[in-house]
Amino acid sequence: MDGKEDDGCVRVMFSSGQESTVYKIAIDCDIAGKGYEYQLVAGDEVYIKRGGADPQPLAEHMVSDPVFVYYADGAFSYYAHLVLVGNNIGLFPREEIIAHDWKGVDIRKESMGYRGEKDSIQANFFEFIEDDYDVIINDDGSGEAADLVALKVLDDEILLTLVHCKFSSKDEPGARLKDLYEVCGQAQRCVRWKHLNLNYLYHHIRYRQVSWRQRGYSRFLKGEISDLASIRNRSRTTPMKLQVIIVQPGLRLGKINDELLKLLGCASVYIKKTAMAELVVYGSA
Repeated sequence: MDGKEDDGCVRVMFSSGQESTVYKIAIDCDIAGKGYEYQLVAGDEVYIKRGGADPQPLAEHMVSDPVFVYYADGAFSYYAHLVLVGNNIGLFPREEIIAHDWKGVDIRKESMGYRGEKDSIQANFFEFIEDDYDVIINDDGSGEAADLVALKVLDDEILLTLVHCKFSSKDEPGARLKDLYEVCGQAQRCVRWKHLNLNYLYHHIRYRQVSWRQRGYSRFLKGEISDLASIRNRSRTTPMKLQVIIVQPGLRLGKINDELLKLLGCASVYIKKTAMAELVVYGSA
């Protein structure tokens, strides 16, 4: 899902493979019926088919079965309704944000790409955590679980760490809401991978690995698909613990304000309540 455009409408993207369609949720009291509608913005019309019934245009179907839009600050909307969260969420502890060393890194370059570009945020953070995990995967791209998927077998549990990297919008770190908003949303959405279990994650990674192998590259930065399969098999009898990491070098600890700490606080509370998981945040000194 994309954010709001200049017209104030939320965009929702439906994609499959190389095909994608974008609708916007237009809310206006002058729109007949419920005061809102889904309007096709780009791509082909999407149809919903259930059982033996005739296919129904998505714009019509969503009038009775709307998309729920969840925002990084904990609010959500459906139909023409916006449900806000209270002001008592609390701030993410400033002292728990970790200042990382970004020397030699272009903080405006997020992805390492196929070739593992060393000056990217993703490559730098992989090297930082490499010794701490048994398997690390570059899952960057559309439909990703996270930019980095890392797993470690412990004595009594399996640790699954999902790392979400985000580039800085400017050359120097600061306290910019747009640098944090999207990555907080990604961090919240990824908790579903814990509930789907490692078998689902295994097939997700295996499918994406085949695509990269055809180009002569591998998504495995440490370990192999056989190692992931072994951990998947062990997860049938071993509990899994989830950890979510936000990596944003554009966030300077000395400048962070309460607005950003509240945004992180909302993400942290959501992750803890829905997946009993810990949120860890890395920024710049």
